[in-house]
Amino acid sequence: EAPYRQVDSDRYSLDPRCPEDYRRLLRDVCGETGECAGVVHLSSLDSTAGEQTTLESLSKDLVQATVSATYLVQAIVRHGFRDAPRLFLVTRGAQSISPDEPIAVAQSPIHGLGKALVLEHPEIACRRIDLAHVASEGDAEWIVAEMEGGDREDQVAIRGGTRYVARLVRGDVDLRRDDVLRIADGIALCAGRLGQVADADGARVDE
Repeated sequence: EAPYRQVDSDRYSLDPRCPEDYRRLLRDVCGETGECAGVVHLSSLDSTAGEQTTLESLSKDLVQATVSATYLVQAIVRHGFRDAPRLFLVTRGAQSISPDEPIAVAQSPIHGLGKALVLEHPEIACRRIDLAHVASEGDAEWIVAEMEGGDREDQVAIRGGTRYVARLVRGDVDLRRDDVLRIADGIALCAGRLGQVADADGARVDE
């Protein structure tokens, strides 16, 4: 990777494997204690498509996506902002909202990182934005809308012009299934994909 440098007045190039580059970027752009409203991480969008993923590409994509996001978070936390900027982690196909939708394996870890950040660094107010597998002209508009949005959702998926958010809902489980272990009356341990998401209007989609 090329060393850290300023490309022009508002563009910088850095090595995603170098933690110091992220700290230097924040110093150069925001100053030592300057203000920053938000940071958008888009590197995951350059990851290899799911069906083309290999062990070699997976290793490279993990650095490009999850490792770089981790270094970015560390730089934000250590920078000394009075009011920490919001962090937006953008992925493509990292989550599945329907049974037949494939998952981009290389991008799934960054989704897990986002979950941890919500708990460990709530001051960053991390929001995960998952775009559809196939890029569309409206992707940029959706990202901007999420950046400007005022709701408290921290997990959003955009599919076919519809906004989906995560919800825990009561579900029906067949206790006679082979993958269900009954622990006690009213309590069962279930293996498999039982999560659910709902669109912004409350319509439920079962995984």
